Amino acid sequence: MIPVKAAAFMFLFFLVIAIIASITPCSAAKYAEITLEPTFLSDGRLKVKVKLRVNGNIFEDSMILSETKFCPREYGYAVFTLRHVLEKYYSKLYKHTIKIAVNVPKDYIVISPIFYRYDLDISYSNEYTKYEVEVDYSDFSKFVFYEAYIVGLAEVISIYDGELFKVAFTNDVPKSFVENIIDAYSKGIKMLINYLGHSPLQPRVVIISGPNHHKLYPEGHAGTFAGSTVYLKLFSSEAYGLEWYVKNLYHEMAHGWFTWPIIYGDFVVKEGGAEYVSWIITRILYPDLFRKYDINNIKYRVKNKEDYATAAIKYMALNCSLVHVSEKYGKSFNIFDYIRYIIDKYHYSGKEINWDDFIGSNLREFLAEHVSSSEASKLQSAIAYGFLNLDIKYYGTWKYFDQYQLIKRIDEFLMEGAYETVTVTITETATVTTTVTDTVTVTRTYTTTTTETVTKIQERIEKEIHPITYVVSISAIIALTISIIMLKENKLD
Repeated sequence: MIPVKAAAFMFLFFLVIAIIASITPCSAAKYAEITLEPTFLSDGRLKVKVKLRVNGNIFEDSMILSETKFCPREYGYAVFTLRHVLEKYYSKLYKHTIKIAVNVPKDYIVISPIFYRYDLDISYSNEYTKYEVEVDYSDFSKFVFYEAYIVGLAEVISIYDGELFKVAFTNDVPKSFVENIIDAYSKGIKMLINYLGHSPLQPRVVIISGPNHHKLYPEGHAGTFAGSTVYLKLFSSEAYGLEWYVKNLYHEMAHGWFTWPIIYGDFVVKEGGAEYVSWIITRILYPDLFRKYDINNIKYRVKNKEDYATAAIKYMALNCSLVHVSEKYGKSFNIFDYIRYIIDKYHYSGKEINWDDFIGSNLREFLAEHVSSSEASKLQSAIAYGFLNLDIKYYGTWKYFDQYQLIKRIDEFLMEGAYETVTVTITETATVTTTVTDTVTVTRTYTTTTTETVTKIQERIEKEIHPITYVVSISAIIALTISIIMLKENKLD
């Protein structure tokens, strides 16, 4: 028998454990289950049945999706995202682990980039094939909710099933063209990862449509769904050669990095980055195709100051600047090191970056990882100075700006003696009148003087890049205001 004291002790011990357990929040993961059943209607629209189980509740809904200019759909061949069918239920999924199942009839095909990133379970019944993955809420909210599902019938589309990617193409696309795109993708994705590092949204699916499909997309349309799915539509004319398609394939593939929430910015940051990277990769992997594209396309875009070309050239000039200053300091870094730095810094936060930030504070912080902070500030200002009046025009193959003039401006900025310091003195005077009695007033004048040390070169860059009017130093205003308040509260005895 257990002694009475021991039994009492054990009772108290288990009682304490029970109390602690009762007041400790349950840490078990919360699950939600989404089941989708897409089917085609005879008029070409896509019907998607939705069943959602979450927090002990079941919601059932049905969406009928027509083709839009943002999402192509027709009978036997459609694209949709979870955002199209689940947006009104999105808030119910907060902080849940989510199981996503897609049930399609036996004669249907369904593919999605998420089938590559997560463990995919495929099961079969007499009538349906079920594709199922499980994702955490963080990935769901940042990536999966916006990514594409491609649904089709075997009579309309075919699938190339690669080891790391899939290509869906309509049956009117020439087999030789599909093979060329597969080859280009296989080479390009390796180079993209090598240059830019890993991205959760690196493209896993390529869609190729013949010219007679998806009427709301113009011939030659190239686009992306959340970066992880690339879309190409062929021209009916053969005037556009393989060089056009390969370059645009690489542009859209680059959006697996230059997209929300990886690198999200204004037009220059996002589209300029994707366009510049596509030029680099095409030029390295397909030099003959790039030569054709340069003469037949880039040349005229640069002459006409077309937005995408101009933005890409800014990246090119930034790379030229980075390589130049890194060599001057005996270092080795370029634009791709900087892009990877930006990705790591923002870590999929989705924060928007404009071009001024890109060549401003972010660049200065990047440079500070290679040189001292004071030198980093000088270098960043020198590069920004080099961008002043950047002369963009076509000088010949792979020459779209005057590299000599850019480097010359940077060197002028960094010349010896350019950083001679000057002291700016700011003097502010304020008069305070205090009433002591009905017949006595006291008037005093207070003068506040502050000094700031700046460089001549920094004054020049601020005036040339950001024209400003001189304003009173904020610190001086604050100090003066505090002094006045204290004087008012402490009147003369």
